Amino acid sequence: MDATPLGFKIDQTPFDDIGEINFGGGRYSCGTGDSFVTQTPKFKTDLVDMEAYATAKICYIKNVRFKCFKYISDSGDGGANED
Repeated sequence: MDATPLGFKIDQTPFDDIGEINFGGGRYSCGTGDSFVTQTPKFKTDLVDMEAYATAKICYIKNVRFKCFKYISDSGDGGANED
């Protein structure tokens, strides 16, 4: 997560002690942030998606297996809002 504009460290989820959500698949990572992605994230991740991260987090807390398939619709750069 990148909530640095709110004063938090990179990869720190505000008010949360969970540092990483890992379901053991080891394929791709999903990050999140507090705003629309318009440049390459400062943290290492394969894609950024607020909704998938939130769903994964609830599944992790409730000990429910989670698998997500996403269709990436933009390149996360300055023109992403037009994609």
